[in-house]
Amino acid sequence: MAITANYHRYRVAQVRAIFQLPPHIAHYSLPLVYVEYFTELQRVEGQGSTWMYQVHRTKLADGLPEAEIIPLTRVARSCHLIPIFGDNWEYTWDPSEVLEGWKDFYLNDFFDIHAYNLL
Repeated sequence: MAITANYHRYRVAQVRAIFQLPPHIAHYSLPLVYVEYFTELQRVEGQGSTWMYQVHRTKLADGLPEAEIIPLTRVARSCHLIPIFGDNWEYTWDPSEVLEGWKDFYLNDFFDIHAYNLL
């Protein structure tokens, strides 16, 4: 997971691929990143709240993920997401597939001092 920067706004994205275009296709020498976005950061407040930001996977009208190819320089840092399990979740989930198995997550901005200060 990564936090991307764009116009002084940060957004959570899942990095799917990092690549560079061959010189015969384009004269763009910087590495590129294919990312799939989550919703904008929404602070959840109230009784029983963690006070963490909440994010969800975003889909376009055709059901495909909201995605973009961006320069690697727009990736600000990695981030820590925690699935919002709720009351009914399967105890046999595979940790390597947790990002695909859940739709809703908390962004742990308390993970380290840099994340806390950034957000």
